[in-house]
Amino acid sequence: MFLYAFDLIELNGEDLRRDPLQVRKATLASILAKARPGIRFNEHIEGDGPTVFAHACKMGLEDIVSKRKDSAYRCGRSRDQQGRSTEVAEATLEALEASLRTFERQRQRLLDRLKGRE
Repeated sequence: MFLYAFDLIELNGEDLRRDPLQVRKATLASILAKARPGIRFNEHIEGDGPTVFAHACKMGLEDIVSKRKDSAYRCGRSRDQQGRSTEVAEATLEALEASLRTFERQRQRLLDRLKGRE
């Protein structure tokens, strides 16, 4: 299992959110170059959005987030950041919802059995 780091918003108590994304990512890359093998740097891919998204779908990725490389960090959605889910994410969500429905049915059966014993 790997942890993929893609942004750095604080370092040693210093707030980096106002720095451009490309500066934050360069700092992160230099830190991760010295880190344990389980943490990987998520490279910034420059390119045409629809083409990058098509490749993400082919690779089986769940989603992608597009950010302007000169943008500051902002919580939530903005014009500088957009996210988009792939079919894998939708299939994962559908599988999770099906599992929850199955769990609820089994839970109800168990409760019904327990009520019958009272």
